Amino acid sequence: MNNTEISFNDLPRAVGQLLRDIEAIKLALQAKSDLPQQEADIWFDLNGLIQYLPDHPKRATVYGWISKQLIPYHKTAGRKQLSFLKSDIDEWMKDGKRKTLTDSVNDYFKNKKR
Repeated sequence: MNNTEISFNDLPRAVGQLLRDIEAIKLALQAKSDLPQQEADIWFDLNGLIQYLPDHPKRATVYGWISKQLIPYHKTAGRKQLSFLKSDIDEWMKDGKRKTLTDSVNDYFKNKKR
């Protein structure tokens, strides 16, 4: 049935093939929709972050992490509000405490012999 011309006698077979093809396409689309969809990244403000973190730390604790650059955060230019990207926070929680640039520099100078 690869011919582009279909005679009247071939019509039932061609329609049957079209129905099978449509069914295969439907099954493929259903299988694709059953896959977990990648959720859009979520932005938290400070209160949202505190609610999201499993141990629900105090605001002062989170501010301490921010001042020591232990937790990933974003600050919009011209605004004082801090924002936290869920994917960054998830990665930070999986990795545990990561060394920041400040930690690396401090370690370098502590270990450097004079």
